[in-house]
Amino acid sequence: MIAVKGADSLRFVRVNRAFERLLGYSRSQMIGRSADDLFPAEDAVASIASDRQALERDGVVDIPEHHVHNRNA
Repeated sequence: MIAVKGADSLRFVRVNRAFERLLGYSRSQMIGRSADDLFPAEDAVASIASDRQALERDGVVDIPEHHVHNRNA
């Protein structure tokens, strides 16, 4: 699954079909929205923290495998 977020806003600017299927939202429902808008609170906090860590390091951040809550779970 692939998603691209804007560095300044941390809002989704691109997502692929695998990301749509996994989360249960259409691309149009995700574009322009943030993790806070789409994920349960605990998941959103973790996502935003990972994004900020990647921006601070100016590189790749390894995110451990974890259960993803979709809009139906």
